[in-house]
Amino acid sequence: MTLTVGTMTFDLSDPVSRLVAADALADAGRAVESRILRKTDQAVVVVPETGHVVRAEHDAPARKHKRIPRPGDGIQGNRRDERRKLGEIFRSKKWGGMFVVSESSALRYVSSDAIEDMDAWAEYPDGPGKYSRWVAVPVEETDKERKERETDETAKRSAEDEAAAKKKAIEATWSAVSAQHHIYSLPEGLIPASAWRVLSDERDAKFRSGNVRYIADLPDGGVVGHLSHRSYDDHQDHYYVPVSLLPVIEAAQAAIAVRRAREQETVEAYQADRAALVTEGCTEAAVRMAGCDEAAKTASTAYVESGDAATLDSYHEVLAAVARRITAERNAAYETALADWLPTAIEAIGQEAANELAAEQKRGWEQYSHRTDIAAELAGALESAKKEKAEAEQKAVSRKTKAAARKADPMVTVTGNTYPVREAIKAINGARWDAKNRCWRLPLSQVGRLPRGCGYEE
Repeated sequence: MTLTVGTMTFDLSDPVSRLVAADALADAGRAVESRILRKTDQAVVVVPETGHVVRAEHDAPARKHKRIPRPGDGIQGNRRDERRKLGEIFRSKKWGGMFVVSESSALRYVSSDAIEDMDAWAEYPDGPGKYSRWVAVPVEETDKERKERETDETAKRSAEDEAAAKKKAIEATWSAVSAQHHIYSLPEGLIPASAWRVLSDERDAKFRSGNVRYIADLPDGGVVGHLSHRSYDDHQDHYYVPVSLLPVIEAAQAAIAVRRAREQETVEAYQADRAALVTEGCTEAAVRMAGCDEAAKTASTAYVESGDAATLDSYHEVLAAVARRITAERNAAYETALADWLPTAIEAIGQEAANELAAEQKRGWEQYSHRTDIAAELAGALESAKKEKAEAEQKAVSRKTKAAARKADPMVTVTGNTYPVREAIKAINGARWDAKNRCWRLPLSQVGRLPRGCGYEE
C-alpha cells in the first residue's frame, strides 16, 4: 500500500517509510493523517477517491453504509441504559461532522467507587448505573445530509438575523422613549390600562424577575414609556413622558392630593363622631356598622367629590342617624332573644350564672359588629356553660369517690429491705414511691401481695 504526498511516494508497509511519510504529511499541513501514521500499531488505509489516510476500522462501516471515510480521529463516549447500534450514523455538534459507530460494548454496571477510582466523573456525569461504551469514526456526509444541514443553518441564521433586527428596532424605539422626562409614578387613570402594550419582556422564566418595558401612544402623537423592574426583594417603576404632558400630570397629582385630604377629613370626622355617639349611648358595634352603611358612604363620597362643607355636615348627620337606628335595632334584638333564652338558662345553670352569662353576651353584642345573630350566640354560650357545669359536677363526684376510697382503704408504709424487691412492689396495684420519706406506700387491702421479708405499718 502506497501513499503519494506531493511528488514523493511512500510504501506504508515499511515502518521507516511510514514514519517518513508521517513527517511529509506534517510538513504538508495534514496533521491528523500524520498522527494516524505515527501510531505504528494502527492499521491504516488510503482512500482512493481522495488520497487521505484513515484508520483501517473506518473501512468496514464505510463499505456497509456506503459512506466515504474522512480524515480525523475517532470519538468515543458512554451511553447510560441504552446501547448504540453498530453502524449507527449520527451528526455531532461538539466534534463537527458525521460519524458512524464502529464499536459498541454491552451494558455493564459502573459503580460510584469505580468512577471515583478512575476520576471519571466527566465521562459518567449521570453517576453510577449501566453504561455502554461506544466508538465512532468520521465519515463524509451525503449530498442530502449536506443540503439539510445547509437548509437548517440558513434557517437558523435567518432567525438570528430576524431576532437581531427586532431587538435593534426595540432598542431604537426605547432609546427615543427613555430620552424623555423621567418620573417615578403616574397619576392613576391618566393613561388607561388598555393603552399600554409590551415592548419587551426580559423577565426570568422561572423566578419572573427582570425588566418589562411598556409603551403607550398619546392622542397628540407622543409616546409614554414604562419600565417595570422586579427582583427577589425589590420592585421599581420608571416612567418616561413628554415634556408637554408634565402640566397634565401636575394637575392630576394636585387633584389627587386634594381628594386624599378630603378623605382624611372624613376619617377624622368619623373618629370625632364615633367618640361622641358612644358617649351619647350608641354602641361601638352600631357606630362601626354606621361607618360602613351605604347612606354614610354616599354622604362621605359627596364631600370628597365636591369639597362643599355642607356635604360634610350632612355626613355628620347621616352617620349619627344611622348609628342611633342600628343601636335601637340591636338593643331590641337582644331584649327579644334574652326574653326567650333566660327562663331556659335559669333552669339549666341557675339564676346567678344565667345573669352573668347574659351580661357577658350583651357586652360582646354591643362591642363587636361582626356578631349579627344574638339568639344563636346566647344558645351557644348556654351549651358551653352547661357543659362546664357538668364537668365540674363530675370532677366533684370523682373527688368524693376517691376520698371515700382512701378512707375505706388507707395507705400504709412498707417496712423491711425493699430495694431488692422494688420491682415486685411496684407491680402491686396502688403502690407508689414516697420520695419525701424515702419509702414505699400501698393500700391496706394490698398488703397480702407484699414479697416475703417485707412488712407494713400504718
